[in-house]
Amino acid sequence: MLGGSIEWSIPADTSAAMQYNIYFSYGADYNDSSIRDVFVSGLATTVTQQTVPAGTSKFSQEFIEEVTCNFTIADTVLSVVYNGVDITHTVNGTLADWTSTKRLSFRKVPGAYLVIAGSSVIDSSWCSPTEDVCIAGQHSVGDFNFCLYAGFSIRCSDGLTGASGWEAYGSNTGVDAIHQAGLGSGWQSGCISESGFYLVDDDEGAKIWAGGGERHAAFRWQSMPVAPTSNETYNYIMLFAESTLAEQTTPAVLAIDDGVSSVTALRFVDEDLCPDQLGGEVRWTGEGYLPRVSSYSVYFALAPSGIGRSLLGQGLIGTTSLIIPQATLLQQNFTDVVIYVESSLVQQRSPAMSIPLVDDFEASCESVCAAGGSVTIGDTCSPLQGVITGGASIQPEQESVTDLTPRLSNVVAQAPGNLVLISSEENQADNTQKTFMVMEGISPVNLVSLLRKLSIPRDFDVLSMPQVDNVDLPMLDTLLHGTNSPGFMMAEVTDEIPPPSQVDFGM
Repeated sequence: MLGGSIEWSIPADTSAAMQYNIYFSYGADYNDSSIRDVFVSGLATTVTQQTVPAGTSKFSQEFIEEVTCNFTIADTVLSVVYNGVDITHTVNGTLADWTSTKRLSFRKVPGAYLVIAGSSVIDSSWCSPTEDVCIAGQHSVGDFNFCLYAGFSIRCSDGLTGASGWEAYGSNTGVDAIHQAGLGSGWQSGCISESGFYLVDDDEGAKIWAGGGERHAAFRWQSMPVAPTSNETYNYIMLFAESTLAEQTTPAVLAIDDGVSSVTALRFVDEDLCPDQLGGEVRWTGEGYLPRVSSYSVYFALAPSGIGRSLLGQGLIGTTSLIIPQATLLQQNFTDVVIYVESSLVQQRSPAMSIPLVDDFEASCESVCAAGGSVTIGDTCSPLQGVITGGASIQPEQESVTDLTPRLSNVVAQAPGNLVLISSEENQADNTQKTFMVMEGISPVNLVSLLRKLSIPRDFDVLSMPQVDNVDLPMLDTLLHGTNSPGFMMAEVTDEIPPPSQVDFGM
């Protein structure tokens, strides 16, 4: 995408110049008109700047059809415009002689107008009873109301003729520049006839006139879409000066410098350990074309694509981080941190980078958070056994313990409250041991926080359990010996035994 400002200086002598035309070109050969497309034309010779809107495509679609047309108009061709560009100077043939077949060529562009304007030299004294006339779109002969002025005939290599849906604009005072460009009001269906003049080197075909038989007329036809064969990248800007006679042959040429910027190494660690609250530093590294970067915008978003995003803040050029204040509320179900690169004109359409958003929190500090306090990494709140309060206690039944004995599982500790530790020595061959911990009413995320409190690494196989109201030992035994059993060992944690400084894992 392109966006910015094209600027130039006015030459010392502009007496011969009538206007400036700016083209985008995907080649440096300014003599080859087929490799450039008009960006804007008709700029006054006093203008020294033209804005290129942000988001302007850098690609030119090249199409299959190169169209050549034979045409004439009675009596004089005033102008030929295609896709907003005056191409009258490219027409071969005598413009002031209707008996001379004119020829033009153009590359078909979807939606572009071909507009041909002309004038008749005759007036009403030239009319005769046998003159072809058209009233309200109907062909008639011998009507003295008016004569057919500025008759037009065309046949093109793509099958275009006068019967291909042209619109006409008529005037008895002349065709102004607006209508010569195919714009303005008053366009309507022309009057069609198969008689009258015809192309010198072609068969007779449909001839059209302005519906009111006016002496001056313009005829326009809109190109239909065609399939592109390739995309070409614009690499040059060309500025041509145009006089009343022709467009100059040697333009001012400027290579397009299309800089691209991106972001790498985006990272964020949540240092606010209260639930549904975030805080910490977002860091990133800017890459690519940095001179045009004005800022980086950081958002929370509902997806990596940036949808539903909420702005956290902006880092100006030269900065590589943004502080998210502690206790920033996570008000929606945001899942990602995304960052966009911005220039002085526009924000990139897609995020430069995104990372998953993880809300870390410390289960042992929930009471502190609920009271409005703040908890960050490294803070301690209460002893482990004070974390879990309320709910039904898990009490082992004696018969259940007896039933588990043959399978070498036993209760090794029961903390006061709702924490039970069960161990199993089922895998005696490799001398591994499995230990399971159950917490009533505590989510798996809180389980991770509790393990962090015990200084136990987080890269083990954790079994996700739904919240439960009560658990008996047979159920625990099933979990311990199932295929999804957690494969880690944890020492007993009771009021008397503090958390271990080292944990020996056996998988």
